Amino acid sequence: MVWYSFGILKSNKGIKFKSMKHAFIFGTNIYISEKNTVSYGRNGDLREFLVIRSFFDPQQKDGIRELIVDADFSLTNNEPVKVVHNKIVTGINVNMVCEPDRVKIYHVGHEVPVLDIFQLDRHEFGSFGTIINSELMVQDPDIALTIKGNIKVGEGYISIDNEHLYVDEETFAGAVNNAHHGVIITADQKIA
Repeated sequence: MVWYSFGILKSNKGIKFKSMKHAFIFGTNIYISEKNTVSYGRNGDLREFLVIRSFFDPQQKDGIRELIVDADFSLTNNEPVKVVHNKIVTGINVNMVCEPDRVKIYHVGHEVPVLDIFQLDRHEFGSFGTIINSELMVQDPDIALTIKGNIKVGEGYISIDNEHLYVDEETFAGAVNNAHHGVIITADQKIA
């Protein structure tokens, strides 16, 4: 399995690895992280619900070229959904649409995905509001992903639209977070 959390630098001293910088965009909130994970935290319980396994890279000659994810969450009706390497392993009322740069998971019979992960092309970095544009320019991430959806993780509720990140009873917009241990979403937005 190719893991794209590291870039490869070649030098006269051999191959060196550099950490990649990921930008995760939830509405108008942006998290910058060297890790490729998104978790939900509540009352000391931390649950990883999204892992980016590989990224879309049209220049990749060998190996994996598309966005590949693992996901572990529930629909809002508490039906569990588990995806491993873009394949549904748990969830009878869900289907997926995978494109090289996008993964959408749908509740059967609904037109809007319950989880939508889209990898931005670098030329699309300027298509956001001032806060996100500024962070993308300053941080210069290797990869930027927008994530939208309406899911449950454990007992927690997460909903993301174009403007807001809703976590349980709280609403967030315009936040910038450096997520050193992977993205951790909590209702109080404290980063562990």
